[in-house]
Amino acid sequence: MNEPRIWSLASVMIDQTIEVPHYPGRGSAVLATTCRYEVGGGFNLASAVARQGAACNYGGTYGVGRNSELALRAMAAEGIEVVLAPDERGDGGVCLIIVDPDGERTFIPVAGVESQRRLDQLTALPIVDEDWVSISGYDLNFPVSGESIHQWLQGDPAGRLFLDPGPVVADIPAERMRTVLDRIEVLSCNQREAQLLCGCDDTGANLVARVRAEVEMNPDAMVIVREGPRGCVATGGELGKRIVSVAAPQVRAVDTVGAGDTHCGVFLARMVQGADVEEALGEANAAAADSVTRRGPATAPRRG
Repeated sequence: MNEPRIWSLASVMIDQTIEVPHYPGRGSAVLATTCRYEVGGGFNLASAVARQGAACNYGGTYGVGRNSELALRAMAAEGIEVVLAPDERGDGGVCLIIVDPDGERTFIPVAGVESQRRLDQLTALPIVDEDWVSISGYDLNFPVSGESIHQWLQGDPAGRLFLDPGPVVADIPAERMRTVLDRIEVLSCNQREAQLLCGCDDTGANLVARVRAEVEMNPDAMVIVREGPRGCVATGGELGKRIVSVAAPQVRAVDTVGAGDTHCGVFLARMVQGADVEEALGEANAAAADSVTRRGPATAPRRG
């Protein structure tokens, strides 16, 4: 029997990454130290999955033009299967990423055709019950694509749902968020996002417990809170009421772009490959730590 496939619905975009010595004040200027133009967005998670040797399908949209051509070449090189035909209404989008000297990043996305995803494109995806389906908060937040995903989920499609809400978690329309949370099997977010979800400033075990108890979601869902160099904490799902804290290797971060995506992708890959939850979390922590030691968005390590 074949392993379940992992479907990434997170839109692949082009990252234009600018490193700065400090953030400029309003109306001022700062001389950037580097500028890179690379495939990122949903490619980060999908490539992390593929580099673990798991089967990954890209179920998002892409267009016609330079950005989409770059994205398609990058996915082909990683063995990621692209399922849909190109959307000829335009090209894919760009995300401007500003990275400070500590490796922290700020995102300014410029949407392309991925923001115009249609319901019929989603219903055409040949997802089966055993497959995992990863959804990003960025796509839920797009006015058109987000509503298409919302309607698609209301139709109770096949697949096991994984949500990474991302930094726009507080901006996602409440009705869409409720629909997703009702169906998810895993919610994975960073500390700030988890704090926004439950309106608190707790950390660690207290934070993950509050998210699980106070945020309305599928009662059988697992919650993972990623805490950067401290690793992650998780509860629910296969863990039941247990709260586990899994440490991460200590490294010197030079660029945290895509670290959360690496964590999510490696966790999903190891789960479909039969690892238990704590093993998968530990490997996800190690991969995310490794990824921040290199510059660029899709820097997940290859397995073995």
